[in-house]
Amino acid sequence: MAVIGTLRWRKLFWFEAVATILAVLSPCSTTGFMRVGTNFRKPSVPTARPRGIPTSRNHCSKLPTLKMMGTFWQAMHSLSIFTARGLGEAVDFSRFRELLDVGGGSGAFDIELCTRYPNLSATVYDLPFVTGIAAEKIAESGLSGRVTTHPGDFFADPKYPAGHDVILLSMIMHDWNEQEDRGILRKCYEALAPGGAVVISELLVNDEKTGPPPAALMSLNMLVETLGGRNYTPSEYRAWLEDTGFRDVKVIWFESAGANGAVIGYKR
Repeated sequence: MAVIGTLRWRKLFWFEAVATILAVLSPCSTTGFMRVGTNFRKPSVPTARPRGIPTSRNHCSKLPTLKMMGTFWQAMHSLSIFTARGLGEAVDFSRFRELLDVGGGSGAFDIELCTRYPNLSATVYDLPFVTGIAAEKIAESGLSGRVTTHPGDFFADPKYPAGHDVILLSMIMHDWNEQEDRGILRKCYEALAPGGAVVISELLVNDEKTGPPPAALMSLNMLVETLGGRNYTPSEYRAWLEDTGFRDVKVIWFESAGANGAVIGYKR
């Protein structure tokens, strides 16, 4: 009965968290749903962009009010706390000392991982208004001495902050297309010293692209909400990592609220 109750709780938490996030992003969802059909056409068939579809990454970020954004980040923080615990249990971070959380949002992963691993320090690297939110959460956790923030733009900045031996990409890669994701991995590789690692934590679609259902549904959501994102497979991540120069790539599967696996590559 305890196992059944736990699984039921996880499903309910996942459903409610996603529903909250989608509700907050509804201004983008309205135009995004107009794009679903184009994503199921054959690649060889050119399609015109429907009128009203955003043409840049900044479009949707300008639509929500401050109140909506506050609700969004609170929902993401709650979801990320449970996901970070699952990641911390599945992946051993004890060998690492300095973590860079690219697109780290409210800092939930950094707070949870540093709480679990006392020798780990972390930096939340995100847009300035987001790192302001992260700083508040970090202060509330009592970890201001070990978790810091670095305002920036991981697309616009030519280089990522240096001095870290592990870089975390948690629920980031599904927002972007292959070319953009390869660019992110290239900057990660350049920022790491030899022996460093990159950890991609995501809802992974299996290599056969038949599921699992949560990853497939999230991938559909990304097709709706973004201009080119979707959920990717371990094989896709492995190929991108190895093309970038990472070696000894491995996949670790686990269960959590917002991710089901991690793909890890090392710079040799």
